[in-house]
Amino acid sequence: MQNIFGWIRENPDITKQQKVILYVTFGLVPAWMVGMLIWFLIFPTNPQEDFLKRMAKERFNGKVGSLYFNSRNHNVKTALLSDKYKFELFPEWEGSVSIGDSVIKNDTTPIVRVLKAGGKIITLDYKMVTNNWK
Repeated sequence: MQNIFGWIRENPDITKQQKVILYVTFGLVPAWMVGMLIWFLIFPTNPQEDFLKRMAKERFNGKVGSLYFNSRNHNVKTALLSDKYKFELFPEWEGSVSIGDSVIKNDTTPIVRVLKAGGKIITLDYKMVTNNWK
């Protein structure tokens, strides 16, 4: 029994265009998959760490002008801040933010501070959200 590439090369009923398609399908796609596997074995990634690094770089500071459910993003509750930043709330955080609150996040930490009207400060931590991830 010969391999698939020998069969493609020797079969007179296959046009040149069909041979190219078959070579790509049976050659490049598996080679790409093996390459990706090797890449991830050498350079493993951790989704929690990647997310926390991205969120730590975020920076916003503003007063909540409106709250809405973003139907284009899986109905995530979103706070539109006075600086035009759209702060997407995790389900665990939805009850912590209301219209009129000030929301502050600097670019060195994964902590978000919510200043309520009565002077109460609520701390939201992205690390707490990622603890439930697997």
